[in-house]
Amino acid sequence: MQAYFLRTPTPTPAPSPNAASAVAAVLADSETCMRPAPRRMDVDIPLDSDVVGALQATGSDWETRFNDILRQWLKTNS
Repeated sequence: MQAYFLRTPTPTPAPSPNAASAVAAVLADSETCMRPAPRRMDVDIPLDSDVVGALQATGSDWETRFNDILRQWLKTNS
């Protein structure tokens, strides 16, 4: 007669209580939760090379800063 051995599953460790409270804190923060993602559009507009160069010189996130500049202009001029 052949013997069979059953492999017992490795128990999954329970999450720490700190992990649950960290998740709850993130979900409770209105700045990080339940905000719709902004809709973005890729557009092609001709810009002067010195304007683009100055924006690019501000760092790798220059397109986001350019978007912020345009948004601020619209708020003050609309």
